Amino acid sequence: MMTRSHTSLLATSALAAEAAAAGLLWAGPGRMLAAASAHALAAVFFAAFLRRRAQRLEIEAAGRGAWLTFALASAVLPLVGPLALGALMARLARLDGSADAVLAHAALTPDLDAPFVASSAATDIGAASFEARLRFDPDPASRRAAVLATRRLRNPADATRLLRLALRDHGEEVRLLAHALLEDRERHAYDAIEQLTRELAAAPVERRGPIACLLAEASLDLCTAGLVSGELESFTLRRARALMEDARAAAPIRASASAALLFGRVLLRQGESRGAQAAFEESRRLGAPDPLTAPYFAEIAFRTRAAAPSLEQPA
Repeated sequence: MMTRSHTSLLATSALAAEAAAAGLLWAGPGRMLAAASAHALAAVFFAAFLRRRAQRLEIEAAGRGAWLTFALASAVLPLVGPLALGALMARLARLDGSADAVLAHAALTPDLDAPFVASSAATDIGAASFEARLRFDPDPASRRAAVLATRRLRNPADATRLLRLALRDHGEEVRLLAHALLEDRERHAYDAIEQLTRELAAAPVERRGPIACLLAEASLDLCTAGLVSGELESFTLRRARALMEDARAAAPIRASASAALLFGRVLLRQGESRGAQAAFEESRRLGAPDPLTAPYFAEIAFRTRAAAPSLEQPA
């Protein structure tokens, strides 16, 4: 409230100085110096007002360059310059609130029970055809609904892929909404990793193994969700593998079926099918249920074109 009052005071002072300059000019040629001084003072007030407005709208306007731009616009174009810059800032900050209005009523975290809102213009497209809506539906409301519906997709990688597709949409509101949802997913993932990293650094020796497994799983989830790629994904996987190798050096973790399964998932993501298969077999020997390991054995068999191991437990 104080900042907004200060901004209003600067605008009022600038208008008053500009009015005084106009009055002095009207009074006659002998007041030219006083009018110029009043106009210069108005330009300073307008520059301060525009900078405050930029800060309030979270627009980067730091440094002397911004001050000089605001002051020159106010001096060369009295009233018109500041008003035009203010309108431009409002446009850049999206003060119309159209996309914000959608986000204000949307929980950005994934919601498996979120209903899919179908528009009347696209009732012929099924609720599961999110990609078809984003690519071909001419109705922007339908495309926004498809973006929102990615919150209830069970596969995070599918949601990330569709959100990245929506970032290329020709509608600005669709792009803004997709960017907000994608940024929210990334923020939640990195927040979890940072919290576990702090816990691991402060944990006693007996607790480091379980926390390292949790951190490795969070790092792997970052990769499988499609939030990182390329060299960053390779680095994240190497870190997850190192965490698992250190954790499995301790007896309690070494005898854990879930830890062996997680280690196999990391190796499989790195493309090491043989090591991953050994880890999955170890996980199954340690008690992992067959339905849990069978998909990974099938994926390895597909990659290597070999027959999947039997699901029967060894005698």
